[in-house]
Amino acid sequence: EGCVKRKTLLKNGKRPTIGGWVKYWLALWDTNLLFFPLKGLRGHTREAFKMEPTKMMSVVGWMVVMGDNPVHPDSFTLTHPLRGTSYKFRCGDIPKALNWCQNLDTACKADTSKPPDNLMTFE
Repeated sequence: EGCVKRKTLLKNGKRPTIGGWVKYWLALWDTNLLFFPLKGLRGHTREAFKMEPTKMMSVVGWMVVMGDNPVHPDSFTLTHPLRGTSYKFRCGDIPKALNWCQNLDTACKADTSKPPDNLMTFE
């Protein structure tokens, strides 16, 4: 988890009319991303963001790609190829971006079709 800036590149195959950078506290919980919006105008610590998430999004089936833009080397893109939705994230420095990419890549490739082994059956 950490402070990131998000920009919507595509939403359902269409570019948004107004697309700017929005700051969130982002948390990866299993295969879901939780978005906590900023309370005020500034802040980088957890206390500067709301306690309740405003959005929860499953990342299973998404693709994460580390950015290659020399102007923003701390950026990565999260894309859903079937929905045509794509977000760009910036997180402040390259090691944080690499960490996000590795953890998101694992979550994106998670197989949720198989139920856990510890479920009870009543047959």
